[in-house]
Amino acid sequence: MMHDRGSIKWSSLMLPEHKRKLGELYQAQFHEKRPILDEQKQEKINAFLLEAQCEEKEIQVVFFRDRGFHRIRGRIKKVNPLSGELGIMQQDGGVFFINLGEVVDVE
Repeated sequence: MMHDRGSIKWSSLMLPEHKRKLGELYQAQFHEKRPILDEQKQEKINAFLLEAQCEEKEIQVVFFRDRGFHRIRGRIKKVNPLSGELGIMQQDGGVFFINLGEVVDVE
């Protein structure tokens, strides 16, 4: 019985550009899509952020960046509506900035 190496046997016949494009297509299969928030969800998030800032509550923010979901926990240090940035003070004292457009949920 002959051992088949799958797509590896064809890689020597491919141009580097083709190999790179196939790699990108393979990786794109695993990328998550950014959800589109409706107006009601956006208002709920904004109200929650405002309340958390006024009461200095610790929150968890779920945001979408670099084709994936991320979470960060901390207190709101700063909200800049002009630049659209939200600064979260972390436990270690560092401030992590998130674009308000990247926020998909708050807890």
